[in-house]
Amino acid sequence: MSAAATNPLLAPFDTPYGVPPFEHVEEAHYLPALAEAMRSHVLEIEAIVAQSEAPNFTNTIEALDRSGQLLRRVTSVLWAVSSAASTDGLDAIVAKAAPMLTAHQDDIRLNSALFARIRSVYDARDALALSADQMKLTVDTFDRFMRSGVSLNEADKKRLRAINEREASLGEAFAQNVRGDVED
Repeated sequence: MSAAATNPLLAPFDTPYGVPPFEHVEEAHYLPALAEAMRSHVLEIEAIVAQSEAPNFTNTIEALDRSGQLLRRVTSVLWAVSSAASTDGLDAIVAKAAPMLTAHQDDIRLNSALFARIRSVYDARDALALSADQMKLTVDTFDRFMRSGVSLNEADKKRLRAINEREASLGEAFAQNVRGDVED
């Protein structure tokens, strides 16, 4: 039996308006769903990087923008539930998930091969006859990667990863303390 068949977070939401099936989601579903969604996202990124076709808006910028939909869906449910009706179990899951998700984002945003494709489209943007929306997405994607540290050397990237992981852990601990204080 596939993970999607046993984990309601991985299966399509067959509900009115695509609302998550909260009544079927258990705390034990979150971490496996996050792991599977991150694995799926990595495969999508690898496919973009492995393209034999020259980088263009569609196969690089748009493909990147469309990637990670399963991960966005799983994390949006986790964040919504943990902020609305958190439990000690959910707090522990979120505390574990925050640094995992940060490391996952770092793996993408510090990926030099992916950024080389993004830079290629960015550098050619004026000659590509992009719509205003496509131009904005191209510039925003390039800027987001630059601000994330993709141009750092490997030693500085390693240091940045450690800082980001620590910040994610501390940020979530702070958020949980605030929620605890509000509940008290």
